Amino acid sequence: EAPGRQTIDMVLADPCELVLRAVDADTDEGIPGVKFALESMYGKAWARPIVHETIRARSKDRRDAQVAPNDPSLYTDEQGYFRRYVGPRHDDWSYWVEVYPDGYRLVSPRGDVKIDTSLGKKRAEKTFQFRRTDQNATKVD
Repeated sequence: EAPGRQTIDMVLADPCELVLRAVDADTDEGIPGVKFALESMYGKAWARPIVHETIRARSKDRRDAQVAPNDPSLYTDEQGYFRRYVGPRHDDWSYWVEVYPDGYRLVSPRGDVKIDTSLGKKRAEKTFQFRRTDQNATKVD
């Protein structure tokens, strides 16, 4: 006979709130429409969308969550914020700007960055600064 229904209690660590922000370097105002991505420093995975990480069974087929490339949730909001709940990342993962806002260039940080979302950390933040490239922009370099 099959055993009866059994239950177990599992205590799981809270995810870390990852907060990425895109701002104008001269005005500190948030910039909407910036898309960040995740990548492996070993080149195994590049330009992965940053999605909420939830508990799920691992499968043999470890494809990324299916997200439409132009899904608005993948871009910064009107105040320049991008928020996700993520699990602990290993040291071989980094974040970078995949889609720049029109009329801007990235000034800081340049390239990809590591952000500590280790187990037990409640919040991890990083601000990315952009400067206007048009002729009406204030030069502060």
